[in-house]
Amino acid sequence: MGCICGKPDLEIGVQQYRILKPFAKGGFSQLFLVEEYKTGHKWALKRIDCHSKTDIERVRNEIDVQQRFGMHPNILTLKCFTDDEIPHGIRFSLIFTFYKRGSLQHELTNRRQCCDYITEERVIRLFLQIISAVKLMHSSSPPIAHRDIKPANVLLSDDDRPILMDFGSCFSCPIIINDGKDSRMQLASFSYPFDEAGELCSMPYRAPELFVCEVGSIIDQSVDIWVCVIYSNNFLILVKFELLKYNS
Repeated sequence: MGCICGKPDLEIGVQQYRILKPFAKGGFSQLFLVEEYKTGHKWALKRIDCHSKTDIERVRNEIDVQQRFGMHPNILTLKCFTDDEIPHGIRFSLIFTFYKRGSLQHELTNRRQCCDYITEERVIRLFLQIISAVKLMHSSSPPIAHRDIKPANVLLSDDDRPILMDFGSCFSCPIIINDGKDSRMQLASFSYPFDEAGELCSMPYRAPELFVCEVGSIIDQSVDIWVCVIYSNNFLILVKFELLKYNS
């Protein structure tokens, strides 16, 4: 992909970008490495095609969360975005900071293959920074739960900062399960984002209450606390948690 006759592939306001190459694809989005037309600076483009009201609301919620919390040093910065009409839907184009080191999952996978270990000091430092980002979201009014914290959703900066990303499954807390209809609706909602990338199934990272959504229960930011405990164990033992058998 690229420019034809010097024309940019994407324009957002006064900014122009050329698409260099795709580098990742999920069930509902595709990621591209792009270059700012004037400066040559590299960015990440997340392109999402939405064909339903639910999809559109999910992306708008993701954008809202990014704009509210993107100033935190451990949360991915959304530079700008645009939405354009396409046949039977809307295409969102989101420009993010590009991190060439990739995700923490990538590092853990490589280390696991050669039985390498992260130092205890680094484990603590990374974990505390992730917790700092989560705390900011939980301290907002109303509290916001990320709901899909996992190594694949943590990027690594050149100075080894963990950068929390992918806010498409966030929700405002609390959610009260009043009846069976609420339970079924929330089960469907909570399951939806976790099917987006089959190769990195998030199910083992899900808090127990998200599997049942019992009538009378309350779903809140504690779902992220569960994940952070699992996450810390994943750091320490360096086992790809998705491969472990989940016993309900």
